[in-house]
Amino acid sequence: MKNIIIDIVFKLLYSYVCIFYKEIGMSKTGYKEFYMKNVVKWIGIIILGAVIGFSMVGCYIGSNNDYELLNGDWDSGGYIVTFNDGRGVFKDLYADYWLNAKNDGKIKIGDQCYRNFVKSDDRKWKCEIRVYNTYNASETLRWEKITITLSSDGQTLNMGGWNLTRI
Repeated sequence: MKNIIIDIVFKLLYSYVCIFYKEIGMSKTGYKEFYMKNVVKWIGIIILGAVIGFSMVGCYIGSNNDYELLNGDWDSGGYIVTFNDGRGVFKDLYADYWLNAKNDGKIKIGDQCYRNFVKSDDRKWKCEIRVYNTYNASETLRWEKITITLSSDGQTLNMGGWNLTRI
């Protein structure tokens, strides 16, 4: 459909230009040479401009992950995390199990506790969270994949089973 419309536009343009040049006395052969030289040149310039313009669309230097929506300090009820551009680090630890992990040297303030953010929907990201398992004798530290959702007011992050509150 698009090619048919373009073809019709060029045929109309050609016929109007032919009428114009007949009025000023240019021969049909002279007109065709003029038309081919100039129109092809202008089409080339337009195509070059379109290629440059459309290629610039992909050159956005910013991020499409909206990390800045998460930036700041958040309280989990057991620790405080600071998010900055898709990375979360421990700012404070106050729940017993996190303090035990800190005292055992397994974690410290400033350690990364959220990573690998990928936006999955409006106000929703998939990421990995640092988890400290105290339910078995091994007490392991590991990374788990989760989905987080930012509330419409921007003050709460829902993580499935619990929330972080902006402070």
